[in-house]
Amino acid sequence: METDANTYDVERWIAVLRVMFQPHVSCGPTQDYFKYAVGMFNWELLMTTYGSEVMHHTLVDFSTGATFADAVTARLGVSPARLDEMLAGHLVRVFALDH
Repeated sequence: METDANTYDVERWIAVLRVMFQPHVSCGPTQDYFKYAVGMFNWELLMTTYGSEVMHHTLVDFSTGATFADAVTARLGVSPARLDEMLAGHLVRVFALDH
């Protein structure tokens, strides 16, 4: 799977993020790598922005029964929709060819 991720705008990245972890019938190695790379770039932004302690507590909240939305809102202080916008903006910058 070739990707033209360098041409994606914020709206396209938001669409990618919203379906990225939906159940799927099959996923090839290139798609898995793309998902991994996107996840790592976004984790980098989250760790830089919020720090390891906040991210740890967010994951603990989520893993112990809080909804994703509740964990993100409580710990990061943003809605899931705003988080998608932040991550999408970061991905636009990461994948831009002229950086």
